[in-house]
Amino acid sequence: MLVLDRPRLFVDLNNAVEEDLFLLSTSDSRVDSAGNTITFFAGLGVYVYNDDTIYNDDDELDPYIMSGLVGVPPQDVPWAARWLWSCRIDTGFVHLSEALRS
Repeated sequence: MLVLDRPRLFVDLNNAVEEDLFLLSTSDSRVDSAGNTITFFAGLGVYVYNDDTIYNDDDELDPYIMSGLVGVPPQDVPWAARWLWSCRIDTGFVHLSEALRS
């Protein structure tokens, strides 16, 4: 079971529109890693993660953790048309184990 440092929303890195912009949701709310329902609006600050396949020294899954701002996806990206919300990452990508060490 993945244990995070705080409740976070999953973001799929395959849904990148730009290097730091990811499609977040096709509905107005989602449930975070702690079971909280998060209702989106433009400018909402969110904590997100991606459970990539990197493992730490203890052979535990070491996800990327990030934070960013919710916004409306770009309208000029046809394959993103059904998405209502995106997330622009403002912290860069950090592995959980690195964040816990600092």
